[in-house]
Amino acid sequence: MDDYNRDALFRNIERARKAGAKAVILHVDTYGGLVSSGLDIARFLRRQDDLHIIAFVDDKAISAGAMIALACNEIVMAPSSVLGDCAPIVFKSDGKLESLPPDERAKQESPILKDFEASAVRNGYDPLLVTSMVSAPKVVYYVEDGEGHRRFVDEPIYKTLVKDGDWKPVPGLSNPVDGPATLLTVTTDEALKLGLAKAQVRSVEELANQRGYTIVADFSPTAGDRIVSVLGNPLVRGILLIIFLNSLFVAFKMPGHGAAEAIALLSLGMLVGVPLLTGYATLWEILIILGGLALVAFEIFVFPGHMVSLLVGSVMVFGGLLLTFVGDTITMPGGLQMPGTWVSLQHGLYVIVGGLVCSMLLSAWLRRYLPKLPYFNRLILTTNSGGSPTGPVAAAAD
Repeated sequence: MDDYNRDALFRNIERARKAGAKAVILHVDTYGGLVSSGLDIARFLRRQDDLHIIAFVDDKAISAGAMIALACNEIVMAPSSVLGDCAPIVFKSDGKLESLPPDERAKQESPILKDFEASAVRNGYDPLLVTSMVSAPKVVYYVEDGEGHRRFVDEPIYKTLVKDGDWKPVPGLSNPVDGPATLLTVTTDEALKLGLAKAQVRSVEELANQRGYTIVADFSPTAGDRIVSVLGNPLVRGILLIIFLNSLFVAFKMPGHGAAEAIALLSLGMLVGVPLLTGYATLWEILIILGGLALVAFEIFVFPGHMVSLLVGSVMVFGGLLLTFVGDTITMPGGLQMPGTWVSLQHGLYVIVGGLVCSMLLSAWLRRYLPKLPYFNRLILTTNSGGSPTGPVAAAAD
């Protein structure tokens, strides 16, 4: 989940409304992503009072995916799918989870807990049950009395009810359904028994047939959406970085021909444009990168030799690119630490360092073999011009 998917979902819901739809089946299959995007989508879905929105969980709805699914009017799941696990987490620099003090943990969980509570109230879920997807210390028991009445309770109430002998755990489920060291994550069968899912189906088409729906439009991701997703892949971004650096090298080595400059601009546009679309980059990071490039150009073309502009500009360029791997996963209103901050930084460092190493190797190859390549050998001056001749000079007789 990111800002690009969020905005696409907003547009598609409006397109469905204009197409005359009364119900929308939202295909959910995600491990999550940007928590800010997930919160935006959840609030948006709860405001769509004129549409009946069904979350079809196909394989997984984890983290922000669970948040979005619970915000829909109901949840339907494919066989053997999973739903849950939406705690805010903080990573250490080594990629391991960091333990937080209770006060800081509570501060981080607060916005997400409020969102889950809002979805529970709107869609008829038990607040204690759904918030156990967010807060690990919560312990949830599912009990029933002799008349078949069922309820979700915490540990103190559970001990009291069981002691009185009128209540007992609901059979067929774990007891408790969520313990103090886990985040509630349920399979399709468990979700059905706990009242989180209404039905099990294998596909959107099967769900539509069961409900008697006529599918008036299908707004599945387009080719453009898939291209944006591919260009946001760290490996692809590393390749784009290599192309950008080497085309920049060629442009500085052979200025004025246009091809290298065009390739450099195109690759840079994809490097920073896709993160800007998806919410992993802001205007400030773009300005830092462009400012760094300006300083590098100043060093090369205006005032060469002092190296200060080159060093500062290089730091700005690579620092700005590094930030585009993290985006708004650092903080959000309320001081919430987003999941994956350090991991995102590490991925960014791997891509940038790997891109630099590969670029240096490729540029060394280009310096050696570029003059021998067809077309490029016509662009590079390989013979001396001007000055005095170095060979013997014959005098002409009058």
